[in-house]
Amino acid sequence: NSLFSEDLSSLVETTKNEAHHQR
Repeated sequence: NSLFSEDLSSLVETTKNEAHHQR
């Protein structure tokens, strides 16, 4: 599912951004 892949990518990006901000 393309939608699932897109959502997953968004989630990963958000998590990475959050981790970077938390640093």
